[in-house]
Amino acid sequence: MRIQDRRKRALGQLLMVCCAILFTGATCAPQQYPQASWVGVQTERARLGLPAFEWDDELAAIANSRANRMADESRLSHDGTTDYFDCVGRYDYIGEVVGKQPLWEEPEAISWGWQHSSKHYWAVTLPQMKYGAIAAYVGNDGWVYEALWMSSTRPQCKEE
Repeated sequence: MRIQDRRKRALGQLLMVCCAILFTGATCAPQQYPQASWVGVQTERARLGLPAFEWDDELAAIANSRANRMADESRLSHDGTTDYFDCVGRYDYIGEVVGKQPLWEEPEAISWGWQHSSKHYWAVTLPQMKYGAIAAYVGNDGWVYEALWMSSTRPQCKEE
């Protein structure tokens, strides 16, 4: 088979796959996005010799609330993060990293972005951070909004 024929055949196969994805609406399930980001962050922490984040339900509630709010507003934002600063002691750390991506992109894209942004990378690899949780929601705009929350101590948020 000639090289040109192979290229045409390969291009035709690629086109068929792309059309199948386009017409079947194949995308990753929304729950794959926070799982992929969680694994990406934990893998990078292990690579650096840092302990893995321990899952925390209080942080999960915060991450859930924040991701849901961003998805509802179809807007990536840190607005409202200071509402949770009193959940930890005066000398403890608490932080948030957020990200968004189109639903059709690979789930690892947000974690990759965090690892290639110096401020986000610093936050997720800060040795003092011991606890974490992540959540994601899909907005009406078709984008996935993720919030990862981390803390140096177990937060104690007071109900109002």
